[in-house]
Amino acid sequence: MFDSIDSKDLPALKLRAHHICCMRFWNVISQERGRVFFEVEKEILDKLLSQPESRVMVVEGVDALCEVCPLCRDGRCISPYGDEDEVRKWDGLLLKELGISFGSCLTSGEWWNLIEQKIPYKVCQKCQWKEMCGVGASLL
Repeated sequence: MFDSIDSKDLPALKLRAHHICCMRFWNVISQERGRVFFEVEKEILDKLLSQPESRVMVVEGVDALCEVCPLCRDGRCISPYGDEDEVRKWDGLLLKELGISFGSCLTSGEWWNLIEQKIPYKVCQKCQWKEMCGVGASLL
């Protein structure tokens, strides 16, 4: 009765480059951004890891995770560790290293394969969170 649904027909999850590239490697969970933020982060990561055919589009600016972050106001990151302008710069540098541009849409499996080929990134050397990251900690 119904044709099978191709994953290309489903809407893509929209994420910032640093969320796509770094979320998988965090090894410390901080509660400073609240329960809802970390529940959404876990849900996104679980989906990316368990559904390699799910589509993920890299966006410039606020994404699905930022929307629940208490450090996001009026569509901009206000984190004292890096505001919206700095975050956009980091995202741009990550995408340059990956050879991908904003708006690119890959499956989560394709993202993971590309990321595995490119880590550690040059920006990992200067990342202020590298001690909390499986990739960054190896650079200390």
